[in-house]
Amino acid sequence: MKITIIIFAILVKSLSISAQETSANNEKIIYLAHVSMDSIKAKIFHEYADSINNFQTGNLPAFIQTPCFDLTVGLWKSFHSPMSIRWEILQKVNNKAALKRILATKDRSLFLKCSSKSTFQIPYFDKSYKYLIKKRIKEFKEGRYTIKLVLPTFVEC
Repeated sequence: MKITIIIFAILVKSLSISAQETSANNEKIIYLAHVSMDSIKAKIFHEYADSINNFQTGNLPAFIQTPCFDLTVGLWKSFHSPMSIRWEILQKVNNKAALKRILATKDRSLFLKCSSKSTFQIPYFDKSYKYLIKKRIKEFKEGRYTIKLVLPTFVEC
């Protein structure tokens, strides 16, 4: 969780990126790009999904061992729009075999539910990772495995 916060802070600091180039007639051209918070969050979700897609054996990714990961408010679409971050990540996973390997570990943390109380109505908050992973595998079996992938976009100002 500390790593997520650190990554998020670094990304927020780099919202505006500038670069300089020299053209053929020695004029300086300055490009300024703005990265939206939504694209930063999409990139973070994509990284988490990749860690699941690439899982082979060994220790589970740290966020899977965190049953209260949905309480990472900084990754919600907005403070007033609570969401299941765990389910959002699993929706981007496209490797059913990796999901099955995760379940096969029988890691104790997969069975845990968040013990914290939340005043927000967060979808799947009362569910374990095991439940959510099985739900995602079921979507693959039913042919409902669309991957919601949004990559960061850079806009010139």
